[in-house]
Amino acid sequence: MRNTFTPILVLGAACGLLLLVLGCPEERDNPLDPGADLPDPFHMQADLTPQGVLVEWQAVKVKGVDGYRVYRSTQAASAAIPVGEVPTTVTSYLDQEGYANTTYWYRIVALDSEGKESEACQPDSVTVTGARLSTSPSSWSAGAAKDSLWLHISSDSTICRFNYTIASDSGWLTVSKTSGTAPDSVWTKVGTSSSSTSRTGRVIVTALGVAGTPDTIAVTQYPSDAEPMLVISPDSVRLPGLGGTSDQIQITIVNGTSPTFSVASSESSWLTVSKSGGTTPDFFTVTAQDNFTATSRHGVVIALANGCAPETLKVYQPRMVWEPLGEGLDNRVMATCVYKGELYAGGYFTGPVNEWGVGSLNKIARWDGTHWAPLVQGVRQSDAGAQVHALYVYGGKLIVTGWFNSPGLNVAAWDSTAWSTLGSGLGNQSWSPGAGYAVGEDRYGLIVGGAFGTPASGTNVARWNASSESWSAIGVNLGAVEAIASYNSDLIIGGQIASGIARNIYPGWPTLGSGIDGNVWSLLSIMETGELVAGGDFTMAGGIVANNIAVWDGASWRPLGSGTTERVEALEWYNKQIIVGGRFVISGGVPAYNIARWDGSQWLTLGQGMNGYVYALTVFNGDLVAAGDFTEAGGSPANRIAILKEQD
Repeated sequence: MRNTFTPILVLGAACGLLLLVLGCPEERDNPLDPGADLPDPFHMQADLTPQGVLVEWQAVKVKGVDGYRVYRSTQAASAAIPVGEVPTTVTSYLDQEGYANTTYWYRIVALDSEGKESEACQPDSVTVTGARLSTSPSSWSAGAAKDSLWLHISSDSTICRFNYTIASDSGWLTVSKTSGTAPDSVWTKVGTSSSSTSRTGRVIVTALGVAGTPDTIAVTQYPSDAEPMLVISPDSVRLPGLGGTSDQIQITIVNGTSPTFSVASSESSWLTVSKSGGTTPDFFTVTAQDNFTATSRHGVVIALANGCAPETLKVYQPRMVWEPLGEGLDNRVMATCVYKGELYAGGYFTGPVNEWGVGSLNKIARWDGTHWAPLVQGVRQSDAGAQVHALYVYGGKLIVTGWFNSPGLNVAAWDSTAWSTLGSGLGNQSWSPGAGYAVGEDRYGLIVGGAFGTPASGTNVARWNASSESWSAIGVNLGAVEAIASYNSDLIIGGQIASGIARNIYPGWPTLGSGIDGNVWSLLSIMETGELVAGGDFTMAGGIVANNIAVWDGASWRPLGSGTTERVEALEWYNKQIIVGGRFVISGGVPAYNIARWDGSQWLTLGQGMNGYVYALTVFNGDLVAAGDFTEAGGSPANRIAILKEQD
């Protein structure tokens, strides 16, 4: 049925760091003096990545743009300093200079050939809090001879910088510096030992403004007559349930005459090692496959070296489980969205029975952590046939569109406490035309697409004019619009239209390449890769075979393997993979029931999938949420909505 990808401004929390991307004020707060007659960049967002704060924006596609400059400040109204410039072909910047417990405000300006700046885009703020000190290795075993080792000091993400002090509690154990700014490395040394017994000491790292401090590194130096010893640090790791690779694991030999080693996994079915052997000191990693089994699992990696006892690395992996969200919902869910940190769902449902009573939800609901709560009286239609098809966050409000006449005609806004209308709404009270199916935005404002006659006069795409509080039509002669996305500053629509997909370039709607030979039901713009994904029911994209899903790279279309057997309804970017929902039983030749993922090179399942269609996908608090018309997820009961979580 009908669905659209809903871009989400992420509230992310990962690796002990909380990234808050706050709403921007309506009026511009630009500390800079614009001198170039250029439009400002727009649709800027910042995301936490393992490498730092990734700031991304949509390109300014007018003549005269020569590049972009990134500004950062520690207060919204304080003077901003430039932190980087990129050419016009690049629309992202990676900032790795964030200090713990500091809020940064980012602004982007476009540059002309003389270096003059446009107006700055509306700022986003990023707060780095809750970082945790990480020192590696966590222990060191040294032989009797003089030896040395690098200690690496960082937070648990490279985004966070902080000041630290470091000291040894033993005279025979020294460090190359007493303080510094992390991330950093410190040279640690032990002198020659003439003792007949082992001796132990500690290196203590104290950090400013981060948790996990002080951090202690235990050091043991063995006598010359000690038995050779093979040491792995750390000696245990936890890998994600959805598969992944560990950090670097160090392997050394103490008092050994032969430095060579071999390493292998005893769990060949699900756990692999990056190398089979080498010369110490050295490093290796371990990688686990997905764990959709009935239990968490434990594995062992065994290291061997001549003259040494075997050493083991213990590996733990939780299992992945599709869990229901409370009692679920009593009818189809068409759309999901995160608004002010809470999960919302919209569709055809009215219940189920909960503390608010039968039929109290009226097509839209908020998850409060335990139950599904109503939004006052929800959305309604005079004949009780109301439907919600799309949800989107815009201007600090949750925008809801579908088929209803209260509150508002087919479109309304929710501010977490009350409903408000958007002008006279869209369409009329009859079903055809008269429904909104997709919602998004471009640089000029909020966009709704669907099948309605007023005010779009048959075009089925309308833009909200906030100043006049009215809707205006965009373009002419379009069919039903089912999906909206913003890609490279262009407004992209998909649906039951000519060539399946089109972009808004005045005065018309040209297709992308030679277009798609069927209907497009979902669009996903991936800023991280600079690609646009289209899903629907089609067999060709750009003149090449592409079964129901294809990727546009800005110049041409390409398939994702052999695609899916039937229609794709929903798309999402999660764990650096494309998640696909719909009504199919096979993806890429692999049995996958209505949900699957593309990891960049192959199709993979997400457990047993769902026993009904998937119409909506969303990331909520770092977990994947799927919704639709199913009653089981992963083989367990889940009424129309479920969340994928790790379970120990």
